[in-house]
Amino acid sequence: MKRILGLSFCLVLAFAAVSFAAGAGLTGTQHDLSGGTGEICVACHTPHAAVASTSGPLWNRTQTSPTYRYYSNATFEMDSPALALGAQSLACMTCHNGVASSIVNGPGSGVGNVAPYALGASATNTIGANSFSNIGWGALDNNNALTNDHPVGFTYVPGTDLQNNGFPAIDAGNNNITGTAMPTFAGKIECATCHDVHNQAYAAGANEVNFLRQATAGSAMCIACHVTKG
Repeated sequence: MKRILGLSFCLVLAFAAVSFAAGAGLTGTQHDLSGGTGEICVACHTPHAAVASTSGPLWNRTQTSPTYRYYSNATFEMDSPALALGAQSLACMTCHNGVASSIVNGPGSGVGNVAPYALGASATNTIGANSFSNIGWGALDNNNALTNDHPVGFTYVPGTDLQNNGFPAIDAGNNNITGTAMPTFAGKIECATCHDVHNQAYAAGANEVNFLRQATAGSAMCIACHVTKG
């Protein structure tokens, strides 16, 4: 019995350590939307009363998702089948598409739906109506267009390479693009392929972009996939 209790206690400590590490990684970053409540995770997740959504685990935000217009170019070779944002990208767009979304279950016991994040430049809980982080916001891209952003929501087929990019294969063991820290999701490229919402590892470097999975210095992020262009 003592052995079982000891093992259980160790597992609890391990889980607590992982949870703390994830929260600590967001503290003070742009994804720290606690608003002085001290509750970092609740901006996106809730242990109870989560919405029925494919956007994310125990998802705590609700939004009527707009219809997106996708990147299209004669040199883009992987647009068949048609692009469609997967769950990993839709989770990001809940905040980053410039359309207000609301927290379903706010901090505290039994707290119900709370006011949506405002989009005005001077409003509380704002990410800014014209912020660069609002991908597809009408004032910038015209009606939720993703047409001027790197394509996402497409099936990654390395052999489709008419422009001689040297696209790496997918490492079947971990679903990453071979030689990179960038995952695929059911064989598709999503926002989370290049971005890790919980990780600021490269943010401290000069000219680095927040929440990337690889450094941008020397265009390393681009060359990871577009191998021959470096």
